[in-house]
Amino acid sequence: MTNTTKSKTRPQKETEEKHGLPYKIAKTVYMDSSWICMGMFLELSGPTLQDLKYRVSANYEEVSRALIGRSIGYFIGAFFGGYLCDRFKRYVDLLTALALLVGTVGTFLAPYSSSVELLLAMFALQGLAEGTLAIIGNAMFIRVWREKASAPIHSLHFSYGVGAFFAPIIARQFLAPSIDVTIMQNAENDTNMEGLLPTTGDINETLLASYRNNSTNITTTVTAFELSKIEYSYIIVACVSIAMLLVALAFQFHASCVGPKPQSEKISFIDIFSPGSCAQGDKAFGLAVLVLIFLFYFFLVGCDHTASKLLYSYSRDTPNQFSVGDATLLNSVYWGSYSIGRGLPIFFVEWIPVTYLIIGELIGNLAAIVVLSIFAASNPMVLWVCASAYGAFMGPIFASIVTWSGHYVEVTGMVMAVIYVGSATGAFAVQWIAGYFFEYTGPHTLMYVLLVCSVAYAGVFVVDLGPSFVWTRLCVCGTTQYSHVQ
Repeated sequence: MTNTTKSKTRPQKETEEKHGLPYKIAKTVYMDSSWICMGMFLELSGPTLQDLKYRVSANYEEVSRALIGRSIGYFIGAFFGGYLCDRFKRYVDLLTALALLVGTVGTFLAPYSSSVELLLAMFALQGLAEGTLAIIGNAMFIRVWREKASAPIHSLHFSYGVGAFFAPIIARQFLAPSIDVTIMQNAENDTNMEGLLPTTGDINETLLASYRNNSTNITTTVTAFELSKIEYSYIIVACVSIAMLLVALAFQFHASCVGPKPQSEKISFIDIFSPGSCAQGDKAFGLAVLVLIFLFYFFLVGCDHTASKLLYSYSRDTPNQFSVGDATLLNSVYWGSYSIGRGLPIFFVEWIPVTYLIIGELIGNLAAIVVLSIFAASNPMVLWVCASAYGAFMGPIFASIVTWSGHYVEVTGMVMAVIYVGSATGAFAVQWIAGYFFEYTGPHTLMYVLLVCSVAYAGVFVVDLGPSFVWTRLCVCGTTQYSHVQ
């Protein structure tokens, strides 16, 4: 079976070896840019969540159900994207363009949704694009760069963080503004509430209300959701995605006209989905590793998506009561730290064993979430510092585990599909659970949900070391040709 697998994959590998370094660099920059676009259109929903919630007349639990739409699309895109990526290697750039088109449509229409169901459908389109782009990007880099793929894969995931960093910056200019409202008591003990809305364009309105109250003058702050213009931020990001779509089509045109034409590979559907296809025919080992990888990414990405979507609302609704500006800045700082965490390993991942990197990332991640769960709800400084640390340690884990997995199994499109199906399922489940507790128990429960999931994926990694080290010993004995773990 080992010889059969090699004979099937050799033509493709020989073709890819013909590509020179300039082509590889151009391909890397193009795919990294596509992931920057993906980071922007997927993470816009975080800072704009409260505005979207107002537009569809929903609470946090209901809008969390809409966010599940992204996970549904993510699941579908990952499942079929893995098969398509393995079956039609010659057309991956066309698949990239189609994924960007689907994501652009969902992004453009999301702020115009008038119901939770319609918003769910738009998020599902974004998730479909995410699952497909994720599979294509990782599998493409592994095929193009092969044994030198560690740094390019980290750059790919770093690019997502860059896009996510810019998302709240773009959104901030168009969020619903906060206004100061002064309650003034008159002689008849009737209370008039007057607040002058900030001038936005030609808007200069006075908010008035009258009711009976014996209290003295009070000034409070409310959010004027009627003045939200978040659709402009979604349109800006959609336009950037269209530009990258054209670049993807240009690469496909180049591949069709002047690029090397790989030999057609007739691989059966069963062969692609077999657990042994990624472990040189060892179905038992392949299945064990894939199950553990699925569970790891279930909890990791469930944490990742939940934190990014609810951090803004958490900072606003807990006793910290951040302003719109501070909450948006916190979101940007989180994603900035997340991006730095993903970017730094690019420079030293070739020299530090990836296992040690993962252990350090998990320890830092757990330490940050423990402090957040204890102190963040009532201490703004802890929220600022530890949310940044949490993002910095969370960011590189995804790419590190992909690299680490490549030492034990061949990371095919279907292996990436397992990773992203697990990710989609976790995002689906954890976001809904967190949204439910956020709405009905209180915002402080967000950190408890993240703590439970963080402990879970750290535990799965420890368990995963068991069968992996058994396989490593077999490699050392010469019974397989997979490389020893770094």
